[in-house]
Amino acid sequence: QGAKRYAYIKGGKMGVTCAGVTKTINEETGVPFAVEELRCLKRFKPGMIWRKAGGTMAVYNDNDDYDYTDPETGRTRDDTQCSYALPLAYKMVKPERIEQIGNLLSEVTKESDYRVYTGFFGTTPLCPMLTETGHEDDAFRLISQTKCPSWLYPVTQGATSVWERWDSFTLENGFGGHNSMNSFNHYSLGAVLEWMYMYVLGIRPDENNPGYRRFILEPHAGLYDNACAEIESPYGKIRAEWKKSDNCEISHEKSCAEYIYHVIIPENTAALLHLPGREETQLGSGEYCFTFLNQ
Repeated sequence: QGAKRYAYIKGGKMGVTCAGVTKTINEETGVPFAVEELRCLKRFKPGMIWRKAGGTMAVYNDNDDYDYTDPETGRTRDDTQCSYALPLAYKMVKPERIEQIGNLLSEVTKESDYRVYTGFFGTTPLCPMLTETGHEDDAFRLISQTKCPSWLYPVTQGATSVWERWDSFTLENGFGGHNSMNSFNHYSLGAVLEWMYMYVLGIRPDENNPGYRRFILEPHAGLYDNACAEIESPYGKIRAEWKKSDNCEISHEKSCAEYIYHVIIPENTAALLHLPGREETQLGSGEYCFTFLNQ
C-alpha cells in the first residue's frame, strides 16, 4: 500500500552512489522519506495534508500500512542494507516483524563482508538499526572495517576527517578524477557519529523535551575497551564514558564483560538511565558511576 500510496515519488533516483560501489534504489528510499516527513508534519499539525498545484498529494495516517517488505519473507525487492535500515528507522515495520527485518539487515551486512553499501541516505540509520534490533556486534564490525567501502578505509589512505567519497583520495590513484564531487569534510558518511554519541555512549535526546533538558542514557558497549564523548548542551556539558573492567564471566555458551559507565549530568537537567540488568532509573544533575554487563 505504501508504494502505491506514494507512487508520485517513483522514478526519481533518491539513492546516491558513492565510490562507484553503492546501489541506487528508487521507491524503497523515497517511500520511507515521504512517510517520515509526513509523520513529522503531523506532529506539528494533526491532519496536515500536502498539496501541490491544487491537488492533494498525501496525508499521513497512523493506521495505514506503509510496509513494502514481502509479507512472508520480509525481503525487499532490492535486498540491500538501505532498503531494510530505512523502514526500520522510520517505523514503517510492524512491531511483530521488526526482529525479522533486523535479521535480514544483519544478513546482508554480513554478506557485504561488513562493508557499507548504503549510499548517503541509508548511512545514518545503518548502525543504529543494527543496534536496535539486537545486532550491535555487526555495527561494531562495520565501524572497524578497513576494506573499501568503509569508514576506516580512508584512514588507511591518510584521511584525518570524513570524506564525501570512500575513495576521495587513494595512495595508488591519487584523486582518481573525483574532483567534481570530492569534499574532504563531509557530513553524509560522517553521520555514523550520531550512532557513536547516541548508541555507543548512549547520550540520546528526549523528543518530548528538546534541548537536552531531559535526555536518555543507554550505552551499548562492544569490541572496544573504552569510549568517551561530550555534548555541549544549552545547560552545560553532558559527558559519558565507559571502560571495560577486569571482571568477566565465561561459560561454554557465552562470555560477559563488565563495563564501568561514568556520566556527568549538567545542572537543571535530568536523565533516564537504561542499563542491562538494571531497572530504569531517573537521575538528577551530578556525577555518577555505574557498572553493567555486556553479553
